Amino acid sequence: MRGLLLKDSSRLIRNTLQDVFTDIQEILAFHLSVKTSFKVFRLNQMSCL
Repeated sequence: MRGLLLKDSSRLIRNTLQDVFTDIQEILAFHLSVKTSFKVFRLNQMSCL
């Protein structure tokens, strides 16, 4: 019984870690796209001047 519980909890932990990792990747990708669009925006403003 205890081994089964341990297996279930380790699977739960692994799934949670995967979810967290996916969230971090999405946040980083979003941050990168925001930074890139901001750079493009700045370049466009400079070229207009």
